[in-house]
Amino acid sequence: KDLLAENQCGITYPNGNPDALAHTLRELMQQPRRRQALGENALRLFHERFDAQKVYLGMCDALEELKVSG
Repeated sequence: KDLLAENQCGITYPNGNPDALAHTLRELMQQPRRRQALGENALRLFHERFDAQKVYLGMCDALEELKVSG
C-alpha cells in the first residue's frame, strides 16, 4: 500500500470489499489520464527498483558484503 501511494502507481481499497473495488474500477474507467499516469509511474518504478538486472546486481553486492564481513 505504501509503495503504491509513495510512487503514485496504484490504488488500494479495503480487502474483502467488492463495493470498494467496483467504485475504484468505475473511477479508473472515467479517468483515462489518471490510468495513464498510474501505468507510467508503475513502469518507471519497475525499471528503477525491480528490473532483474538491478535486483541481481544488488543481490551480488549484498552477498559480497556478507563474504567480506564473514
